[in-house]
Amino acid sequence: VVALTAHATREHKERCFEVGMSDYLTKPLRLNEIRAVVEKWVAS
Repeated sequence: VVALTAHATREHKERCFEVGMSDYLTKPLRLNEIRAVVEKWVAS
């Protein structure tokens, strides 16, 4: 599960991982970031 949020604070990111997110993206989305996350998790 990849978190997609407008919150970019370190605390919010840490909380996402604490509740079980596998990765984390912030808005506004950038194509290169989406691609990197998808490639990372498809490869594993």
